Amino acid sequence: MKLIRLLVLLVSLGAVSHAADFEGTIRWSFAIEITDPVMKKEMADAATQMADPKMKEEMAEAKAALADPEMQAMMAQNPQMKAMMEQQLAMMNKMQSGGGNPMENIFPKAMLLRYKAGKTLSTMEGGPMPMEVLNLPAESATYLINRPAKTYSKLPDEKPPGVEKSTFTVTKTAETIRILGYECVKYVVTETAPATAADGGPARYLVWASTDVPGLDTRALAKVRFGQKGEANAFLGQIDGVPLKMEITMPQARITMGAVSLKAESLADALFTVPAGFVEKPVGF
Repeated sequence: MKLIRLLVLLVSLGAVSHAADFEGTIRWSFAIEITDPVMKKEMADAATQMADPKMKEEMAEAKAALADPEMQAMMAQNPQMKAMMEQQLAMMNKMQSGGGNPMENIFPKAMLLRYKAGKTLSTMEGGPMPMEVLNLPAESATYLINRPAKTYSKLPDEKPPGVEKSTFTVTKTAETIRILGYECVKYVVTETAPATAADGGPARYLVWASTDVPGLDTRALAKVRFGQKGEANAFLGQIDGVPLKMEITMPQARITMGAVSLKAESLADALFTVPAGFVEKPVGF
């Protein structure tokens, strides 16, 4: 789904930024509005299902089964499966804890990016599923990390053969705004191809980027590929500075992302490694 690929792109905005002179963190807020009627209906149906007493009863039975000593002993022999099952239950719990709207917690609320010596770790906050992206320029490698499941996936560095290349029109405007005290220039980005109905149609981006943040530059993002539409972030190579705000409009949804804090601070080297003992899994999209 194009929406999922966009979320991965957003969580990876700093994943390959040139950050040699900057060490610290940037936090962005997220707002996601579903506009596609079909998807809205699917979410409404899912919300109704999650609120159904029978579903809650089944959830309680699943929790009890997982807590059974015999099941715990069996799961101890397969920690990855145990983590996956616990993660799925946690996801369902989050969806059910959305108050009047069980789907309230289905999307992330914020993103934290950590930078050190060119390495970056991007963490999505909120939402039902954990999502972290680790970029290690020295290894020319980018990883998706799932800490609860103790797994990781290496993102492909080449576009699959036969996949059509995305192209964009990027227009730099004279408009500026200040975000966190930094002057940001507005860019208008329009996807020109492919614009197929199967992929949800073209996306339009409004990007406000600043060149005033020392040590940060997102031009290298144009080289990172996510999913089958390997060129989905190529337009970032035509934008100067680091994006501090983005608004994305596509047939399925509108996504708004804005920086809420930027802090220079010392970070531990251990943050920027694939954790020992994690099992490699293929990319799931």
